[in-house]
Amino acid sequence: MNLFPTSKPSLTYVSCFVNINCKEPHKTHSWRMDNFIQIAKTGVPIVLYVDAEIKEAFDWTKYPNVVLRDVDYSKSWTYKVCSLYKGNLPASRNMVKDTFLFLCLMNMKIEFVVNAVNENPFDTQHFAWIDFNLSHIFKRKEATSNYMKFLTTCKWKSRFIANPGCWEKGQGMESIVDNINWRFCGGFMIGDGQSFLDLFDLYLEHFTVFMYRYRHITWEVNFWAWLEVNAGWEIVWFKADHDDSIVRIPSHLFSRCIADETGQKTVRYAFPEKPGFYPSSSAYIHFEDQHILNVRYVNYKLDEYGRYHIHHPNGNLETLNLRCYLTEDFQEILPNPEFMWEGMIGLREYDKSITGLEDVRLFISGNQLKYIATNKSYHVMQKIRMITGDYSASMAMFENGQVLEPPTDTYCEKNWIPIYKERSDNSKNRFIYRWAPFEIGELEGNTLKIVKSIHVEQLITIRGSTPPVWSEKDQCYYCVVHYCEHVHGAKTLAYYHMLVKLDKEFVPFEWSNVFHFNRVGIQYCIGFTILDKGFAFWFSEHDGNPGFLRCL
Repeated sequence: MNLFPTSKPSLTYVSCFVNINCKEPHKTHSWRMDNFIQIAKTGVPIVLYVDAEIKEAFDWTKYPNVVLRDVDYSKSWTYKVCSLYKGNLPASRNMVKDTFLFLCLMNMKIEFVVNAVNENPFDTQHFAWIDFNLSHIFKRKEATSNYMKFLTTCKWKSRFIANPGCWEKGQGMESIVDNINWRFCGGFMIGDGQSFLDLFDLYLEHFTVFMYRYRHITWEVNFWAWLEVNAGWEIVWFKADHDDSIVRIPSHLFSRCIADETGQKTVRYAFPEKPGFYPSSSAYIHFEDQHILNVRYVNYKLDEYGRYHIHHPNGNLETLNLRCYLTEDFQEILPNPEFMWEGMIGLREYDKSITGLEDVRLFISGNQLKYIATNKSYHVMQKIRMITGDYSASMAMFENGQVLEPPTDTYCEKNWIPIYKERSDNSKNRFIYRWAPFEIGELEGNTLKIVKSIHVEQLITIRGSTPPVWSEKDQCYYCVVHYCEHVHGAKTLAYYHMLVKLDKEFVPFEWSNVFHFNRVGIQYCIGFTILDKGFAFWFSEHDGNPGFLRCL
């Protein structure tokens, strides 16, 4: 299973630019072209329908990724239906913009996409409609245009059609002709080719009936809203507005399921029971010929809504940690795992509401096995801080704890990622502090000082998660990162993961496809290593149910 994108695009964008004699003074042909170029210059595959005038007005040779197709909109099926009601326009409209030709062109979008699906010059399974000057609504033009390029590298769910919108289903149906209906945004829609063909079949079946019933031409988004309510059009709808969010597609449509694609069975270890506690996330390291796993135990469970059910009379959150050794094939834990003792940390506890070392990550500094973890109880001001120290696997003890201060004062610190490189001065530990901007910090005493800060084009706001592991084969480091989404209608957050390649100086240079392990939901991965022919992940589900999964 190759998690990294191939050179072949997975998505074709479709658009149209014809002269409809727009009277809005600022929306000149040059203005529209400037906005189109913002997307076209990324190199994404685009099928563009143009009339003769537009085709001759610009130098299209600069953009070999744009395939031009001649169009005479007056000969389209949609135009012929709309022309029967040429004089009947919506009552509440922009008198300058919402002309017959404009509304007619808006209703032709699906016909254009279907033409592109049938020709399919880029040989993709998925297509997206984009308004020609779509980028004029972007607040972060470069970043969002690059995100659109990222979408052409994704591995998509086979069948769906997704449409962003502002309103809930059924809203505004009482005025479906005379007032614009923002159930859908209109400027963007994405799906597989067959789903667009099916949508056009709905057009052929219902558009003429719709027009005859209301005897008005209206906006395309109004007809889509009517189709959804009256014709059983099934879509993936996602909350968006007329800004960058319009193309921020729910990740479950392109997240790859490792368990499904590899056919590998998730290993569930036989961890010891601890009354009132439940095993959760696990950190892995190979040290002194031993496969060591540190397993977090928590005294709570999450319900389906993400609410905490805490097993403590005062509602205190508690964490314990279990040290395990694994068999060579990672399939089982060896006998006699032990719970880690915090008594040798050597720090005073100031707070009992949240105790224990959370999200322990293991790393090597010099020849010493170390840990870094999140904690609140040991900080004098009860701020959430990172703690580091020695990890004695043989004695099952956390030792020599040191509370670390961030570069700037904050209330909560998490996800410092330890990095280790063989070098002459191993005295100072370094950590990836954050990813945007990408920053590496070095400890001076107990304070992290940023020593490297560079701009890395980050398409998704990522965090954590695992320490980088060196690959001799690929001559780079790999680590796992994650991000979260609030999915409309979902009861809890959805977590997604990516592999990142980092060069010898720990600078990221390539990102994998987005993936999840078994199912979309709350998943956390802080255990990772490289196998001879793939990767290994230790992850938790819904803050519990830890598992091990190979990706071969």
